Amino acid sequence: MRRAVRTSGLRVGAVVVMSLLVGGCASSVSIPAWRQSVERYVRQQGQGDPNVLRNTTINSRHGFAMIGADDPKDSTDAKGVLVAYQRVGNRAWFIYLVGLVRRQVVEDIQLAALCADDGKFTWAMSGHNKAAVQTYKRHNEALARQRFGDRKQWPAEYEGFPREEDQFDLSVVGNRAAVVHGQSGARWEVELK
Repeated sequence: MRRAVRTSGLRVGAVVVMSLLVGGCASSVSIPAWRQSVERYVRQQGQGDPNVLRNTTINSRHGFAMIGADDPKDSTDAKGVLVAYQRVGNRAWFIYLVGLVRRQVVEDIQLAALCADDGKFTWAMSGHNKAAVQTYKRHNEALARQRFGDRKQWPAEYEGFPREEDQFDLSVVGNRAAVVHGQSGARWEVELK
């Protein structure tokens, strides 16, 4: 089965989820900590029902964010864009592209898929993909250069994740999911079991 889903059109006003860490310790935010925060949110806010994730947004996109500090210039954040809620085989998956952003600069992007059956959380993760992250960053840098010239520093939105203009396309073949950043061609894959 091959299906393309374009997420740039997902715009629904809903709850913005931010987990401020005790004491603002920005170094505590990571992609594994983001996963734990998602699980905690489902248990507490959804009373165990993962469908609560369908109504969470970050910056007008479906997603889930873990924010490390009040000031983005001093913060490490993990921001997950919900690319799709997709049935693969006999399981339903929430498929996120998660960016780790330190001081407004994206450092890592991973594909994270969550299946929550009967209160049990199963995660499938793509792991680190430096080539895809560099492709994404180079695209945004070229766009900033085109729009602002050869400045020493561009607006923070060109260095972070996600950007308002980002489009992510999902394809599923068998039990393998792939998400492609439509503008740059950066690609992340994960096997869903």
